Amino acid sequence: MSHNKNFTTPLFAILLIGSSSVLADTGKLVNPANNHTYQMFDSNNRTWDDAKADCTKRGAHLATITSLQENTWIWGNFGSNDTSRWLGGTNEVQKGIWTWITGEPWAYVNWSSNNEPSSPNYLVMRQYGGGTWLSSGGPDNPSQKAPYICEWEAVQYLGMTPISNKTKGKPANYALIGLNGGTYSLLLIDGVTGKKISSAAIGIASNITFKSFSATDDFNGDNVKDIAVLLNKSIKSSAVMIFSGTNAKPLKTLNLPTQ
Repeated sequence: MSHNKNFTTPLFAILLIGSSSVLADTGKLVNPANNHTYQMFDSNNRTWDDAKADCTKRGAHLATITSLQENTWIWGNFGSNDTSRWLGGTNEVQKGIWTWITGEPWAYVNWSSNNEPSSPNYLVMRQYGGGTWLSSGGPDNPSQKAPYICEWEAVQYLGMTPISNKTKGKPANYALIGLNGGTYSLLLIDGVTGKKISSAAIGIASNITFKSFSATDDFNGDNVKDIAVLLNKSIKSSAVMIFSGTNAKPLKTLNLPTQ
């Protein structure tokens, strides 16, 4: 392994601010190879730490790249000659030892000129590089700002509860809460086949925090228990959303007292 002793942060700074193009956040895109969702944010450049925090707030993490396919896909969809983008790699824990913030193995690499820099601390996919990487920020330049790419893992199921079935003698159906692409959703599945009956979006993770859910009373009179979902909308604001146990249709929202 070689180290690029001549790499300096000012070089990256020149590359970063060298364009006067008007930038805008992209929409969310799904990589069909791993079913992960990605989005690039470049309307408000951030330091690496702030970019990491913003991705976390959205229920995601700074993008981590573990294969040639993923690197090629990200460059093809989010790469640009305008500016470099923050990724979720760092060597701040131990100088010279690069890791992904998710704990995934540091196996695939794509350093520019095949040189793995020992400093500074944070990883970018460089501009003009065809998907190659550089490092920037860190103690030498902690205020360095850049666009960044957030990544959401494939759907995560956070809980499940049985709900009664209107067909006598048939097993109960199930309600599940999932987090996919930074959005919380309610999913109803058939208790026999496991197939989806219906679903409904609850809200995006950057605006709400899911706390719990359960089957509750039959609010709409169809002889099936409905579903109550407890959410925190802010530090001082919480609510219970009621959904139909038959078709996941939102029925009502109860804003809870603050004291």
